Amino acid sequence: MAWKKIGQIITPEKVNRKWMKTHAMDPTVDFLYDDIFRIYFCGRNENNQSLIGYVDIDINDPFKIIESPEEPILGLGTLGAFDDNGVTASCIINHNGEKYLYYIGWKPRSTTRFGLMTGLAISKDNGNTFSRYSRAPILSLTDREPYSILTAPYVIKDKDEWMMWYVSCEGWVHADLPKYNIKLATSRDGINWVQDAIVCLDFKDENETALARPCILKEDGIFKMWLSYKTLDQTYR
Repeated sequence: MAWKKIGQIITPEKVNRKWMKTHAMDPTVDFLYDDIFRIYFCGRNENNQSLIGYVDIDINDPFKIIESPEEPILGLGTLGAFDDNGVTASCIINHNGEKYLYYIGWKPRSTTRFGLMTGLAISKDNGNTFSRYSRAPILSLTDREPYSILTAPYVIKDKDEWMMWYVSCEGWVHADLPKYNIKLATSRDGINWVQDAIVCLDFKDENETALARPCILKEDGIFKMWLSYKTLDQTYR
C-alpha cells in the first residue's frame, strides 16, 4: 500500500470562522452520500482551546469546501468538568439513525502537562448538532489505569459487539512527558464499556514513549491498525 501526500485540505484561513483562530487538527471522517464526506476536526480559539467543527467535501475535489457551519458543533464542557479546556473529535459511528461522536476532553496543567479523557456526544439530526451523552467521561480511572490519559478512542461496531481501541497512560517520565500505549475495551451498546486494561499494542522498547491515535479497519476478517508513535529522540512518526 502506497500513500501520497496531496497537501492541506483544511486550514483556519480557508474555513474562515470567527471561533477558529489557529489549527485544523485531528480529522475524523464520516461518509455522507455518493462521493461526499464530512470531516470533523478541531480548531483553536483565541484562548488556544480546541473546539470541534466540520467541513463537507467531494472526495474527487477535496480542496473545495462544500459546507462548514458558522459555529462549533461541540464546545467546551462546564467549568471543572473533564473537557472544560478543549474538545477534539476522535471517531464517529452511525447507529440506529444517530451519530455517536467519541471525543477527547482536555484539562489544563496541574502537576502534569495535561489530562485527556474520552467523552461521547450524540447527534439526532444527521451530524448538524451534537449533545453530550454525559458531563463525565465514558472511560474510568482504575487502579490499573490511574492516570488521567484514557483517550483518542477508535470504535468499531462488529455485529453485536463494540470494540474501542484507546490510548492509555502507563505513567509519567516527568511532568511534561507521559508514556502511553494502546488498550482495548468492549461494549454491548457503545456507551457502557468493559474496561479491563487489555494491552493491545505495547512499546517496542524503552526508547518508545507514545503510541497514539489508533485507526482500525476490519478487512477480510483481519483487523488492521494505523497509528502514530514517538520515541525519546524523535517527534511523532
